[in-house]
Amino acid sequence: MREDFPLPVVIVEGKTIGTRKARRPERDAESALWFSALGSEYYKEKKKATDRAFKKYKRLKEKFKEKGWQLIQDFLNGKINIGQLRFRIKKLFKETYHKAYDLGMESSGVPFVKKETVDISWLDGARRHEYKYLNGFLRDLEKKSGKMDYRKRWEMYVNTLDFVYQAGKIEALPAQYVIDWVMTKAEHCESCLFLQRHSPYTKWTLPCVPRDGTTKCLSNCKCYLRVRPPKNQKEWLQAKRINKNWMLRELKKIKEGK
Repeated sequence: MREDFPLPVVIVEGKTIGTRKARRPERDAESALWFSALGSEYYKEKKKATDRAFKKYKRLKEKFKEKGWQLIQDFLNGKINIGQLRFRIKKLFKETYHKAYDLGMESSGVPFVKKETVDISWLDGARRHEYKYLNGFLRDLEKKSGKMDYRKRWEMYVNTLDFVYQAGKIEALPAQYVIDWVMTKAEHCESCLFLQRHSPYTKWTLPCVPRDGTTKCLSNCKCYLRVRPPKNQKEWLQAKRINKNWMLRELKKIKEGK
């Protein structure tokens, strides 16, 4: 179903799911067994699981926003120093990323699929990548510099949490499904138009997810992913044949304005 473990290409955002080096192939077989056991009932069960998990995720995201902003306010008001802020906010990132990924997996509707070593390695790498930007924000807070409103800047980090939730969901899905890149009624960037035009994808050919930073609109992306059964075998085969590495190269060019 996949591209025979192609080597990842270097793109701007190393945290995107399309550059994952390690995957667990047995997971597809396990998800497929569950899919086969439930048959047509799987889609109904998946919807229930998605609804439950997404409600939990919304609460988690709101808590992340509130706790992080409180830490920033504590620093600005002199209650904690920059070292304490750095330690506490990075601890908050780590805990929240893991919970968001777990909820994403839960939303797949495959109850026994859990986070493993390969997932933790990817999460740690994604978090380290995000820290490059977070460290810049912390420096600006320390120097009382930067052009953007601090609260709005923090909320951009909050919005990027969506990609962690979606990555967990995609990883746990049965491979029989296809994934649409769906654009809402909003202004969209060239990257999103490109992704929508080439969808649907399989879990193995999907190059990125909304708000992971791959698209020109970054964490402001207004798109979402729709998971569904393929209309027919032809559609599934077309989704399977998409060259993910080519997609990532093209997305990099679009982002760089080439």
